[in-house]
Amino acid sequence: MSKKHYFDQHSLNFERLKRVTSNRLLLSDDLIPLMHAYESAIDFYNEYLSHSIDPEVVKHLKLSRLALVQLASMVSSNNEPGFSVGEIRLRSFEGGLANRLRALCAAMVIANISNKNLEISWVPDDHCDLDFDIMFPDGLLNNFVKKKPSFYIESILALNGSCFEIVGNPSAWVLWDKYCKEIIDWGGFYILYRKFLNEIFNDNLNPLLLAKANKLLNQNIMDDVIGLHIRSTDFQRHYELTYPDRKLAEVDDFIALLHDCSHSKVFLATDSIAVKHEFVMKFRGEIINAEHSFQVENFRQTSIESALCDIYTLSKCKSLIATYGSSFSGMAADLSGGEILYI
Repeated sequence: MSKKHYFDQHSLNFERLKRVTSNRLLLSDDLIPLMHAYESAIDFYNEYLSHSIDPEVVKHLKLSRLALVQLASMVSSNNEPGFSVGEIRLRSFEGGLANRLRALCAAMVIANISNKNLEISWVPDDHCDLDFDIMFPDGLLNNFVKKKPSFYIESILALNGSCFEIVGNPSAWVLWDKYCKEIIDWGGFYILYRKFLNEIFNDNLNPLLLAKANKLLNQNIMDDVIGLHIRSTDFQRHYELTYPDRKLAEVDDFIALLHDCSHSKVFLATDSIAVKHEFVMKFRGEIINAEHSFQVENFRQTSIESALCDIYTLSKCKSLIATYGSSFSGMAADLSGGEILYI
């Protein structure tokens, strides 16, 4: 079969899935006629995702991924509150690192309080392009969380009370409010959430990343260090859509605030090399900065490995100043239990 014919055949499947799954009111029984197209899309996706740079392949991969995400999201609407089910499943198909991890920690709480197994499907994307097993290899976390293949058909049809599915990246508060507030109060839920968050970073993070972060920490006394997290690059469009009436804080806003704060040094975490250069020039000896590489041509200029190190390091600072609306810095504050000021 020629490459063009192969693409055309699968393109029809992708478009069909995309069109049908745009109707979020479909029930699981309506999915059965789609299974052949679904299986074909999965095979195509898994075969080409990891190594393809062909623009035509990438185009069809995006169509495939959109259809599969829509399908999973649609299925999730069949869930009802309550945990008289066999297991908890988290489907993490898209979104940034911190949003995914907070959903994971909240799902771990739900599995814990309901005494259920937790399974996770984790699919890298442009916002978070690192596989789960690279971040958390063979640790205690993986004894609790069962890693499943990126897409598995059985779960799509196993909705008759056999599982409770979490799709996307809901916050801990949203999951507690929707499903758990009759079982546990928010304070108790949040304590467990922070417990699992600390286990993720302190006990299960890739040892090489943890060693890199600890090397920087060991070179500095963090008790009087302010953590500064400034989001830019891929966050700007999201911010404009989410907060249309609010202006994204600029570098000068952070600098002005720092001048009013008592501190010995500042740890800077940013996804923009331009922001890093400006702070290094203005504060010089006051700035502590991890030596991350920046890929200015990429959707994200910094790697997910760097982001994990930055969250961990920010959590060790005495206080945090961060871009408003950033779940990344919020996770660092949750990890430390410290104060955070958003601007």
